[in-house]
Amino acid sequence: MITEHELIGRIDELEIHVAHLERTQQELSDVMARQWDTVTSLTKTVTALRNMLDALEPSHESHKPPHY
Repeated sequence: MITEHELIGRIDELEIHVAHLERTQQELSDVMARQWDTVTSLTKTVTALRNMLDALEPSHESHKPPHY
């Protein structure tokens, strides 16, 4: 039979384990939030660079090769 002291010890171990899991979950959540911010920033940068490139290059349709 399990004694009260053993049950308290097991509960303490479970509480410690849950605390570690909660900390890990929060850390992962923070990492995901930072990654989302990075992806959003990079997407805006790529869009801006594409717009700049489109503004610098003439349309390929307007310039036909000389053999046409």
